[in-house]
Amino acid sequence: MAYAKERSEIYDPNDIIPWFMKNQRYIMDAANALKFPDDKKYQRGFHPDDKFTDIELRIKYSPCVSNSHQCPDNGITNWCAKNPGVTSYPGWEGYINGTLVRPSKYNWSYPYSEALEIVGLKTGTGGGGNDSWNYGGNDSWNYDVKVFLDDWPGLGQILVVNKLKGVF
Repeated sequence: MAYAKERSEIYDPNDIIPWFMKNQRYIMDAANALKFPDDKKYQRGFHPDDKFTDIELRIKYSPCVSNSHQCPDNGITNWCAKNPGVTSYPGWEGYINGTLVRPSKYNWSYPYSEALEIVGLKTGTGGGGNDSWNYGGNDSWNYDVKVFLDDWPGLGQILVVNKLKGVF
């Protein structure tokens, strides 16, 4: 499981993005190795000058995050209720968006979700493109996102604290 140790040491969902930003080069290199290992011809994936400059994660906790399309790393999906015993998992869901600055010659390749997925941010509907004309001058992207508690065991502590505070 990619980044299992690091994920177990993150105790608040608000700490996910600062951790990602701090480790982005390592994450991009890992995405290249895991998702684009033999792609020398088309040069998809991340390049040395790529840099995430802004990421925003807007998520809300739910005890029942749908697993129709995504599931925890060790879970099962349940498209069309084919697995009636597992209809959801606890976690957070919402949206993630950001900016990836890169040389314009690579603007046809959009590797954002690969980097998010390998660290346990399960992306859904969305995407983006580095076409500045299309996104108001930004090299922007956005996705639906799910953060399953099973993938981020450290986040369980925030649930206990919030329950004691009466937040849930």
